[in-house]
Amino acid sequence: MPSLTLTPTVLILTLGVVAAAPNRSWPRDVVPFDFGWCTRLGLHAPPPGPGVVWPVPANQGPGPNPPEAAPTHNDTEWARVSLPHDGLVASGANNVSCPKGGSGRSYIPRTQMWYRKTFALPAAWAPLTSSSVWLEFDGVFRAAIVYLNGYPIARNANGYLGFQVTLSGADTPTGLLRGDGAPNVLAIFVDADTGAGFSDSVRTGWWYEGGGIYRHARLVQAGLLTFARDGIAASSSIKWAKDGTALEAMLTVTSTVQNDGPVAITGASINFTLVEHRTGAVVGVSSASSVGHIAARETVNASGTISVASPLLWTLRTPELYTVIAQLWQAEVEAESGAVANLVDAVNTTHGFREIVFSGAGGTLPSCALNGRPFKWRGFCDHDNYAVVGMGVPDRIKLYRAQMSRAVGGNSRRTSHNPPDPVMLSIYDALGMMVMDETRIFDSRPSSVDAMAGLVRRDRNHPSVAMWSFCNEVACEASTANASEPQAGAPLFAQAVVSADPGGRPTSANTPGWHGNYPPWIATDELTRNIDIQGFSHSGGVPWSTSEAPGKFHAMAPFSTKPVFGSECCSCNTMRDEDVGCESSNGQQVCVQKSFAADCSQAQTEVYDLPDFIVGTMVWTLFDYYGEPSGGWPFTISSFGQFDLAGFPKAQVCTAVRCSSNYTATAGTQRMCNLCLD
Repeated sequence: MPSLTLTPTVLILTLGVVAAAPNRSWPRDVVPFDFGWCTRLGLHAPPPGPGVVWPVPANQGPGPNPPEAAPTHNDTEWARVSLPHDGLVASGANNVSCPKGGSGRSYIPRTQMWYRKTFALPAAWAPLTSSSVWLEFDGVFRAAIVYLNGYPIARNANGYLGFQVTLSGADTPTGLLRGDGAPNVLAIFVDADTGAGFSDSVRTGWWYEGGGIYRHARLVQAGLLTFARDGIAASSSIKWAKDGTALEAMLTVTSTVQNDGPVAITGASINFTLVEHRTGAVVGVSSASSVGHIAARETVNASGTISVASPLLWTLRTPELYTVIAQLWQAEVEAESGAVANLVDAVNTTHGFREIVFSGAGGTLPSCALNGRPFKWRGFCDHDNYAVVGMGVPDRIKLYRAQMSRAVGGNSRRTSHNPPDPVMLSIYDALGMMVMDETRIFDSRPSSVDAMAGLVRRDRNHPSVAMWSFCNEVACEASTANASEPQAGAPLFAQAVVSADPGGRPTSANTPGWHGNYPPWIATDELTRNIDIQGFSHSGGVPWSTSEAPGKFHAMAPFSTKPVFGSECCSCNTMRDEDVGCESSNGQQVCVQKSFAADCSQAQTEVYDLPDFIVGTMVWTLFDYYGEPSGGWPFTISSFGQFDLAGFPKAQVCTAVRCSSNYTATAGTQRMCNLCLD
């Protein structure tokens, strides 16, 4: 997650102009940038209304000097919005604009859009020549071009990982960012389509992915010597007593420091402080570590350690958290007092002391153990969209979704099929839920592999994240369309994880039976050989049935000790409080699904819940979502969830999760809405 300051900045947000009263006891200012935006759909003109086929522009890019980016552009007729914001969902579904389904068969048209915001920098941030100013976006879907005062300064093509935009420094023209209270105009072009036509049924996702600035944004100011983005990595090891008590923990923190200035810097040092999150008590402070010589525009790494006696553990019952504060000091020589160290940057991140062990041996060894206690994953896959707001889900709704998972017995979440909002992971940290953290694009192009490493760097400090996932329902296809090329993506993704995660979390992949006949395909598959935990998606392939697939795989000699995971199962369709049946009107037949499907869920969850060598089960899904309906028009929403799109529970809500007192579920265990904490 992005580093957050412990000392808040006092904000004044008026008519889209940002002002601030910075607290200079903390060297970095972070200003929320969610308010005062305006937006408009369309490349250079709004698209037609519902019931009209949306034309595809000959040139889908904004061109060299788009009028929408100019500071003087008239945006008075644009809609006023705040972030997070989904720019597509308000258009609604229609089968004329999207005859093939569009946006994962949600029938919501894709298009380009613009955002604009006027802001002024706080006077205390002057002079800009001695500081760094940048923007942080947690998510813009999908391809984005950022303009400052009419000048293009950044591009981003990853719709799920956040990105940083430098507003001042060597990469931007001198004087482009205006200080002293002068207005600056930020314009962002967003292409949510990135394809040949708005109405095609599949583009990037086979579900509705939305479009726009759908996650939070921040404006940040710091000095020229700073901690790099996602540059703090905290990992720990625990020493246990024979009775399972945690005697001591050793925290290791590694940091990346960057010099954004034009000259080299010497005499810098770092140290780390560990604070108990619940009480604010300081638990330990590392010794100062010298950063050494940092050349202009370069980065260096430095680390430190803290020993903690009798650490409070992060568990599902009591998810105890700590805050790691990283401080960067720069030595200066003053005439009267001699050498002194000034605090030039400080960031913090979350840490939880826990130990997770996976095993596929079966028998007396649990498939997963958390802090020495057997633990069975019983949770849900989920897409992050919600009624009315689409992909722009407010934080309070994210909390509600996590609480509802807990309410029906869930203890874990798979972030299908993309990097989650960092806010969501912070919620899971605080509630005590396990996460299977998944990347989005699976080919072996360098940009896709870099995105995997970026996901790991961003999320590696969250104690809730227990495994990394890639290559959903594919075999990590090669970088070109040539089917004869080796499927080289898997080892590249696995290596990206190893290089970015000092915590050593395992890797997994959700593999489908329909990819091919399991034997002998799976025994020689590049993906299976390069992951630590074998995931299975829904049904087995021929000749393996759904119920046979995990056991058949486990019986194969190369994989007898490899953990198995029901990473996606139980796609059981229901509608809330509806009577099953069909009706015809105006020559069109509409069929309604039943409201209860417990037998469907039970038949599939038992495949993964009962065997002792299986890690657990992730049910598809917790909530209904836009797109991927069970039928064609007028159906536009999936019906796999235990809750409907608006968050109301269905009749079968308590039947998808099975709980037991130990890691081995027993046949006939009564299903109930109680938390699976062990």
